Amino acid sequence: MSITLVDQNNIEDYDKTYAGGFDHMYPDLDLVRLERWYFDHKPGTLLDYGFGTGENAVHFLRLGYALEGLEGSKEALNLVNGKLSRHLIHHPDWGGRVRMQLIEGDAVRLPYDENTFDYVVCMGVLSLLALRERIELLLSEFMRVMRRNAKIIATIQGPGNLFFTKGRCVGDDVYEFNGRQGDPSNLSRGAHYIPQSESQVWDLFKGFSVDEVGLSSFKYGGVEDFRFIICARKP
Repeated sequence: MSITLVDQNNIEDYDKTYAGGFDHMYPDLDLVRLERWYFDHKPGTLLDYGFGTGENAVHFLRLGYALEGLEGSKEALNLVNGKLSRHLIHHPDWGGRVRMQLIEGDAVRLPYDENTFDYVVCMGVLSLLALRERIELLLSEFMRVMRRNAKIIATIQGPGNLFFTKGRCVGDDVYEFNGRQGDPSNLSRGAHYIPQSESQVWDLFKGFSVDEVGLSSFKYGGVEDFRFIICARKP
């Protein structure tokens, strides 16, 4: 069976979560900081892959980027389209520079031509793809649709993450997480690919010119998070 860009099992869980009312209001703080530092606060054409509840997309639209969004969850797409329709009342200029689409579960290519984007953001998605081979396929597609010297900011979960500390190893760096006790949400249940070291992250992005692999972590409220943050460009 060929590898696709989407792990359909995780998508089904996310559909249930979004349908249950899960939402975020504020953009990822690390991404807000990195936009200023790594993207130099210079708007261009941007792909937001796995846009989820859309708070990062809205932030980039406010900053003037032309944005294409791809998401595997139909429920997330419905949620974000509703948000955008409300924003367009006050920001009608956004309408000409945003398009949000669903990526089908059997997709093996991104629906864009080569050399389309100046920027890519992929936050909180890579580990959810469950297989290293699927991550490598997606990264190769990012490379294809990025212009020369285009930049990407991406994250992938690390060994201090809840999915690792409370999960069960089911394969090479693949951990199955069945949720937290008392948490009715299906969010982030299922299989996760979790590299064990920074060197493994560098190896994943070996086709890119990697400028930095950083990390962000916290532990409070019963949640443990540890993620690598990758800033790289297309040579």
